[in-house]
Amino acid sequence: MSLIESVVPKLEGLRTLIVYDSPVTARILILRHILPHYSNKNIYLAIYSESMCRKARKSYESIIKTHPESTNLLNKVKIIKIGFNEEVPFGELHQFINIEEQWCEKLADILMDFSSKDMIIFHGFSLVQLLYSKDWLVRNLKFFDRIPSDITVINKISKNLYRGWAEGVLRKLHDVVIRAEKSERGLLDHEESYLIGVEESTVIDIPLSSARFKLSETGVFEEC
Repeated sequence: MSLIESVVPKLEGLRTLIVYDSPVTARILILRHILPHYSNKNIYLAIYSESMCRKARKSYESIIKTHPESTNLLNKVKIIKIGFNEEVPFGELHQFINIEEQWCEKLADILMDFSSKDMIIFHGFSLVQLLYSKDWLVRNLKFFDRIPSDITVINKISKNLYRGWAEGVLRKLHDVVIRAEKSERGLLDHEESYLIGVEESTVIDIPLSSARFKLSETGVFEEC
């Protein structure tokens, strides 16, 4: 059993932060490994901004071309969109929140009705943290305090986006921190590889560990 196969089932009911170097790396981990495992849950995707909604649409279009078997799963995803219109990149619109309103409080109110049967994935929220700086971190603390403790949360940030205390606070808000990035090539390497591992964990049965992976022909990570 690979590291990913052993860790993913244990993320249920936890708050997981994925620190990535490339959006593609995070996308493969979430869409090809995490979502299929939790397909029995109600899967929600919270999207912030029209720009990130557009990126999600472009990702969806590329995924269904190369991996059409993912279409049914993605079309079941329920979208909570924070933006200027109700258009969604895929799936179905669950709730629309006007970005010019007090959207953070409204999003928290929506999530308070969730239970252990639900999973929420955050997309585009790194932009919010950059825009609001320290003020957002205070709001983030209050926001996470209002999320039910038994829902499964997947959050993600680029490793190049934050430094020092800002990333440190975000890490503290999550139970597990997973790093996923391209591995440096050695002189004898002939194909791309990825280093994926658990960097922080508050859960005993998810120990700190890492492994090297390659991308298979079917578009999933295989341990080298």
